[in-house]
Formats: sequence, C-alpha cells, structure tokens
Amino acid sequence: MAGLLKVEKLDNTFILSNPGLLKLPLEQIYAGGESRARNQRMQTMLRMIGYGENIGSGFPLINVAKVIRYTTYNST
Repeated sequence: MAGLLKVEKLDNTFILSNPGLLKLPLEQIYAGGESRARNQRMQTMLRMIGYGENIGSGFPLINVAKVIRYTTYNST
C-alpha cells in the first residue's frame, strides 16, 4: 500500500497518512532549501481550507517534536 493516501475517521478527528519513501535524499532534507510534497493535491486542498502547512515545514516540526518528547520523557 506504499504511496496511497489513507484517511481514517475517528469519533472527533481524522488521521491522514501517506506512507512511502522520502522524495529527497536525507542529506538534502537536513540541509533544507528544497521541498517536495508527497501528495501535492492533498497538501493544496488542506492549505485552501486552513489546515495545511507550507511545503517544507514538516521536517523541522517533526525534529522539534522529537526533541520535546525526548526531553520530557527523560526528565521524569
């Protein structure tokens, strides 16, 4: 099922996942400056209704969340 958009509806939320390989080499992702959406149409639709982020904003947010989670987990 790699590359297919999966939408799950729970009681009060939707979970969207789009598994697959990275679109850019990992070194280029860390360096920044170039981004590619995995699913451009979905990204555009979500931005149009106010729920999508800009292309390229996801990886830095994931890294910040990992640091916060790691720090919180290890400080207790």
